Amino acid sequence: MYRGLVTGIDDNIELVDGAYDHYAGVFRDGLDGFVECVAAADLSPSERQQYVQFLAERTQSGSDIHREPFERALSTLEREIDE
Repeated sequence: MYRGLVTGIDDNIELVDGAYDHYAGVFRDGLDGFVECVAAADLSPSERQQYVQFLAERTQSGSDIHREPFERALSTLEREIDE
């Protein structure tokens, strides 16, 4: 669910009205939720790698405005996995 929300906002950011910064908050909360769920899930290393790969790809292919949040989320997820 979080992955779809984050992807949808990122893919359609040019359509979002930024006047109230609502979608920035929803995006941030969705990205945080994504990382928390993946970190808490009982996944095999290969399953976790799929989610890490998603974030790594989004740092390159996502909108420029979301590059830094994707990089932070990737770093956080990698740190959580290592612990």
